[in-house]
Amino acid sequence: MVSLNVQLIKLSHPTSAEQFHRFLQLTFLFFCLVYFFFVRTKKKNMKITHLLFHLGMLSSVRASSVGETTNEAQERRRLTSTCYRWKTFGSAGINTPADLDSDGWTYTANRFNNNGFERSDDWLQFFRSGSRKGYIEKELPEGGDFVRVRYGNVLGGRSTQLQVGGSLVGTATDDADVTTDADYMTNDYVKVTEMSGVANIWSIDICNYSPPGSCFHGDGTVLLESGTSKRLSELSLGERIKTNDGRGGFSFNPVLTLPHANNTEPAAFITLTTETGKKVDMTSDHFIPKCNQEQVTVGALVVGDCLLTVDGKETLIEISSTAKYGVFTAITQDKFIVVDGIVASPFSKDSDPAKPELDYEKYRVELGRMNKRKLLKRLRGRAQRGAGVGVAAVEE
Repeated sequence: MVSLNVQLIKLSHPTSAEQFHRFLQLTFLFFCLVYFFFVRTKKKNMKITHLLFHLGMLSSVRASSVGETTNEAQERRRLTSTCYRWKTFGSAGINTPADLDSDGWTYTANRFNNNGFERSDDWLQFFRSGSRKGYIEKELPEGGDFVRVRYGNVLGGRSTQLQVGGSLVGTATDDADVTTDADYMTNDYVKVTEMSGVANIWSIDICNYSPPGSCFHGDGTVLLESGTSKRLSELSLGERIKTNDGRGGFSFNPVLTLPHANNTEPAAFITLTTETGKKVDMTSDHFIPKCNQEQVTVGALVVGDCLLTVDGKETLIEISSTAKYGVFTAITQDKFIVVDGIVASPFSKDSDPAKPELDYEKYRVELGRMNKRKLLKRLRGRAQRGAGVGVAAVEE
């Protein structure tokens, strides 16, 4: 049984907590001055003054709680991060020198998966015969905030080092299962080096500090029954969009609800690219069906998975991430919707993927009540104008 030792590498920021504290205090003073200015000049728009006052109070509250250190804040942000599997090692992924070559790795290790040492199909094992310090190295992808590497050393008393961006960020000594997180920047490399013994590596994840947004990006497009495409951010209730019933059938169904109002909410999006070039941006906790109809979160997908599209089954060939603004989705009576040509669930982890019909029913009821209220309002208006239309039957 291997132990799991999670190492958090916390990097300092140029702005200290004390500086931030002073900034918030000044902000609070500014809002207070603006507030009293409006009161003394008897401006009528008190909503603005109340808003300014509450913003000032919020600044004061935040300033009083800035006792949290940079490292504590960094660790808290990691706990709410979203990640995707960038590289998998072992029998399910990169497992030979040929695999490293084809995937663009640089390496000096010259012994791989030696049966004379502890072996597992779950990891790639490597070392450099004779001179030691055999390593594998590759440039990290753009768009991530930090990298999560699961690695180790399978010989007692020996060590493996992890470097990110040229800095030592973790060491595994006498432990075959260590996980280290480390921030990185564009053009940084990840490097795993066998200092002594035999190194092993399980996986590498690319992670983003997750803002609260969850769903599709607003630039994602859906196909209307008219044959034209429309952005999710521009979609209206009642418009008929292309959907999938979860059994392979496509049709057009009206939008029952749009859970997200027009927004610029920030989110860490994962871009999925299929073999024919189809791309869709979704948050990592959003559900998507694989070709076998299994629903998984986007963050659980790996390159090589099979996805459903309007043109049939397609292989996922690339996964990347980026921060964008605006989260949207659309609910219909069908199980799935089609966004940018790829079949996906309209729901994220906040919903129950095992019982989506409960969500559909809830939205149908809400929509029905809303339509009934609108109809009653119109009928009452006509009655008041002398149209003589009865309302009692509708109210029943």
